Amino acid sequence: MAPEYAMEGLFSLKSDVYSFGVLLLEIISGRRNRSFRSLEYSNIIGYAWDLWDSGKAMELIDPSVVGSCYQNEALRCIHVAMLCVQDSAGDRPTMSSVVLMLESENATLPMPRQPTFTSTRSSRGVDVLKENQDVASSNDFSPVSPSVEGSAVCDRQGGHGGVLVVHLFAWIPPSLQICVVAAATVLGCKGGVVGVWATEDSDRIMGTKYSNHHSSSSSSVFSLYYTITLSLLPILSTSLDTITPTQPLTSNQTIVSAAAAFELGFFSPNNSDNWYLGIWYNQIPTKTIVWVANRDNPLSNSSSATLKINQDGNLVLADQSSQQNPIWSSNFTAASSNTVAQLLDDGNFVVRIENDDNPANYLYQSFDHPTDTLLPGMKLGWDSKTGLNRMLTSWKGTDDPSTGAYSFEMDVSGLPEIYLWNGKVIDYRSGPWNGLRFSGVPEMNTSDVLTFSFVTDANEVTYSFGVTDKSLYSRLIVNPSGVLQRYTWIETSRVWNLFWYAPDDQCDNYKECGVFGVCDTNNSPVCECLNGFEPRNQQAWDLRDGSEGCVRVSALECHNDGFLRLEDMKLPESSTAFVDRSMGRGECEKTCRENCSCTAYASADIRGGGSGCVIWSGDLEDMRQYAAAEGGQDLFVRVSAADSRGIGSKTKAVKTGKIAGITVGVVVLLLGLTIFILWKKKRKQRLLKEQTERRGTNKCTHIILKSTQSQFLSEGVRVSKRDFSGERSTTDDLELPLFDFKKLLWLYHNVSNFCVAISGYMAPEYAMDGHFSVKSDVFSFGVLVLEIVTGKKNRGFYSPNQQLNLLGHAWRLWREGKGLELLDPSVGEFYTVAEVLRCIQVGLLCVQERAEDRPTMSSVVLMLSSESASLSQPKNPGFCMLRHHGETDSSSSRQDESCTLNHVTVTMLDGR
Repeated sequence: MAPEYAMEGLFSLKSDVYSFGVLLLEIISGRRNRSFRSLEYSNIIGYAWDLWDSGKAMELIDPSVVGSCYQNEALRCIHVAMLCVQDSAGDRPTMSSVVLMLESENATLPMPRQPTFTSTRSSRGVDVLKENQDVASSNDFSPVSPSVEGSAVCDRQGGHGGVLVVHLFAWIPPSLQICVVAAATVLGCKGGVVGVWATEDSDRIMGTKYSNHHSSSSSSVFSLYYTITLSLLPILSTSLDTITPTQPLTSNQTIVSAAAAFELGFFSPNNSDNWYLGIWYNQIPTKTIVWVANRDNPLSNSSSATLKINQDGNLVLADQSSQQNPIWSSNFTAASSNTVAQLLDDGNFVVRIENDDNPANYLYQSFDHPTDTLLPGMKLGWDSKTGLNRMLTSWKGTDDPSTGAYSFEMDVSGLPEIYLWNGKVIDYRSGPWNGLRFSGVPEMNTSDVLTFSFVTDANEVTYSFGVTDKSLYSRLIVNPSGVLQRYTWIETSRVWNLFWYAPDDQCDNYKECGVFGVCDTNNSPVCECLNGFEPRNQQAWDLRDGSEGCVRVSALECHNDGFLRLEDMKLPESSTAFVDRSMGRGECEKTCRENCSCTAYASADIRGGGSGCVIWSGDLEDMRQYAAAEGGQDLFVRVSAADSRGIGSKTKAVKTGKIAGITVGVVVLLLGLTIFILWKKKRKQRLLKEQTERRGTNKCTHIILKSTQSQFLSEGVRVSKRDFSGERSTTDDLELPLFDFKKLLWLYHNVSNFCVAISGYMAPEYAMDGHFSVKSDVFSFGVLVLEIVTGKKNRGFYSPNQQLNLLGHAWRLWREGKGLELLDPSVGEFYTVAEVLRCIQVGLLCVQERAEDRPTMSSVVLMLSSESASLSQPKNPGFCMLRHHGETDSSSSRQDESCTLNHVTVTMLDGR
């Protein structure tokens, strides 16, 4: 008995581990613990500990076998045994760990602590022993017959003499068998001794052999050994990876894959009375379920549940009330009487023919029936031979594994792509596979950590991913809120890290901008029409509802039409597209040009310059524009001849009416700017030199000040710009060249190494009422300041705990006196607190909701360049947008909602 049970009546699985440790010591030494007699020790555990502690462990081995065993295997067995018999149950390993330690020569074993029950004998005991001199030898046992029935079978192939008298089917790991066998010198019946043996191809114990050259007393020893081993088989079965017809899985047992990566057993979620059969990571402390068998048919009570192989070879889950109608079954039709179920190291639970490990011959595998999780090596998509469509479906809730509302599944019509469904409504589309990645997931690039695969042939259309390091855990899930999430396990911090998720922003919403509309998060509003198209509903478009899409301005003329080249695009929905993978680009264009119903074409595979052809007929839906650095691919859209003239390589819908005011009086403007620049040049250089010397490497402040002075020269020169972008703010060469109007409006495209590319936003009065002034540019500049300070874009920003954009987040932290928390961590320690706070305060002054509350640009320059300038306290910013993130809200409510910080809502916008 384990000490905690003997002393306090406490029993657990670790108590069985203790018993197993005693058994190992008895097998190795050839002595029983209870009848162990020594001049100094009352039991074998204390004797073994002293030998181990003094470095003399080999002296513990039975002298009759010590010459024929491997020293490292014997020492490992003793080491494991000492770990099993430690004082504290918490210090002892689990049985699965014991099996792993015994079968792996490279396993790192911790050092054991001194075990209990190691008391030495009193002097009186020693005297008694000396008087009696009745110390039993290692084979001094009374005969005990094996406690199993079996048929008598003659001799093993190869012949060692003797008869097989016991026939078993007890599955154990090969190294465990070798360890025990080596300690008793019985491997393969070497030397004709009594022993157990195993077939070379099955790694299972087949029986005991009685040698013709060994004493009957030795036979008794191994009969006893067999009796004890058989009594422990139910304990050992919890650490194995296989279920056999004679060894089912009960409710209090689990099986563990060979490398201990995954575990299968029964579990009950938090706050639930239901029980399920599932698979989870074995070596991760937080139980993370990756597969559930009976997700829609739970057990109400697990005490009588059994997972077993029935007569036709199927794996069935049943309890006392469902023996005739199983709760769950593998349900394959190829009946076989010699099947086994095995949990593999990749997390796949398979049913196969015994002794047939070929994956092509699996009768059932859990990878073909995923729940909410995609594991490395798992395939998502269609099997053309069987008609099986592998898809992910969400849990109904965090504590409810039953089938939820969301599914992530492959559509193989047209050019294959994957959709996220909310019931019968599409929420998100991945875009077609372009040879490297899905066109709607530009960040999906093969890395040093992850690899991606997409197979399209006559047998299957599937997507899968892999990990370059088998010790890395990564999984893709559909959570109950309808968000795709990829997690990776960080061993150092022992947490799951969110690696990627989708939908990520407004443009990930399905058909956000309708037909012939393009969504671009770098624009405000995000929706725009292609060149040659205009909004179908201008009023809804002005209110930032682009769902009705766009219509052509000029009718097509078939053979006289041109093609608009759009770069870095997410391709339109392609379920009705025509695909020919053998065509080249030239032939693809010719085919589309000659077919008057063709509205667009693109390459099916972008590798090697492009190959294959995809042709769309009819409306183009769910398109998205990415920045050049993000990726995407070229799309060629058919437009009328008039709309195709003068089009560059990258086209966006530009409303020329919005910039007409800039071109009026351009000569006068140039002269004014030239004079002003010359007048300000020396003063500016002096200011910048002083600030640079004082601030050292404080680049963000340097960028803000230079941008202020260069972009907004004076309130007297009223240059109203419609887009001011952080992409064009730089720490290098910010001087404005004279007589270069283009560069006066657009600064260079270098960005400092940590001030990320950012885009301007419209002021509230312009977005809502169409009113534009220099104060509108002040608003844009304020957004830019906050973006430079934080290193984050306003569009797509999600506050960790609040549903606010960057402006709302900055305002909240400012009011709470936590302004420094906004600063980009990559700045490090190279900043001055007062300067950072002044920049934030100026940024918040610039983005105030009312235009009249905002400072002029000359005041902004003064406030930024003067440490003694008195700054007023900012008021509520405009557009502190509430965002409904997929993790907390349903996808049906993902529209941005204008608000102020005190949650005053705008119910209707009316024209004047």
